[in-house]
Amino acid sequence: MIVSGVTLCPLNFFATAGCAIAAIPVAGLLYQSYGKWADRRRFPPPGRIARIGKQRFHIVEKGAGPTVVLEAGIASTSLAWVNIQRELAKEANVIAYDRTGFGWSSRARGPRTLDAVVEDLHAVLREAHGAPPYLLVGHSYGGLIVLLLAKRHPELVSGVVLVDAVNTCDWSPLSDSQSRRLHRGVVLSRRGAILARFGVVRLALSLLMAGNSRLPQLISRWSAGNGASVPQRLTGEVRKLPREVWPMVRMHWSDEKCFQTMAEYLERLPRNAESACDAGWPTNVPIIAITVPVTSADFPAGVEHRIANKSGHWIQLDEPDVVLQAIRELLARQSVEAGP
Repeated sequence: MIVSGVTLCPLNFFATAGCAIAAIPVAGLLYQSYGKWADRRRFPPPGRIARIGKQRFHIVEKGAGPTVVLEAGIASTSLAWVNIQRELAKEANVIAYDRTGFGWSSRARGPRTLDAVVEDLHAVLREAHGAPPYLLVGHSYGGLIVLLLAKRHPELVSGVVLVDAVNTCDWSPLSDSQSRRLHRGVVLSRRGAILARFGVVRLALSLLMAGNSRLPQLISRWSAGNGASVPQRLTGEVRKLPREVWPMVRMHWSDEKCFQTMAEYLERLPRNAESACDAGWPTNVPIIAITVPVTSADFPAGVEHRIANKSGHWIQLDEPDVVLQAIRELLARQSVEAGP
């Protein structure tokens, strides 16, 4: 009995510990599942959901008048434009939307090639209520999308504003440094999808936005290593948006589909940038390119280059007036050209 007792105690201990360890991922899955359900009830889409083919797109339209289309960055949504859209809707019909895989739109179907994404935007514009010609505004990766749409359908476009956009030829061919950065971004995105599935991202972001940074920092260092500062930087950008938007952004970043889609965009960035570079810049379309001071930009003749001296990459959040001024100038040109 003594031998038996000595034998059974460790077995009981390891069995209990094993059950406790096994319960952790189950608890995470339940926490994430309940959180997604609660988010859907608490934060319905601010726009409308349009079914286009086999995909669902979240489209937000505000205002009346000439049509301005806002295209978000690589892993961003219509929420990134909420300040610009609210202000501009006083004088124009402003369209923002979520690309598939992000925000309130459905998961992406098919590879996220630049051709596919541009065709999605074209389909969204056919579905939207705004009439051409469109003034296209693209932030970061969104710049590639609006430029290619303007190149292929110049008859639909009255002008383009680029907001610290990806330079079409900067990412092809890749330098060793760029290759390492992209590879790391893909790895962290894939890892983020796993962590999101088990509720870890949801927990970390909820604590971070509530002002508790210690545990989120530990999670970031454990999961991201040298990339641990990224969540803090992104949270800093989010705090420039209206406070009621913060939990919606947290909801989107807590969804594994965001990380899965971001990984594919990063994997395809060199090929997509090459496609945009090969297509060339649109002609006979007025373009204003706004960049930050550190950007070494080389724009073709005819592109008006402006610098936002007080901004980081998210110029529309740091200096929205600079972006609004460029949009209004192109709208004024469009009005003059249209005549009485």
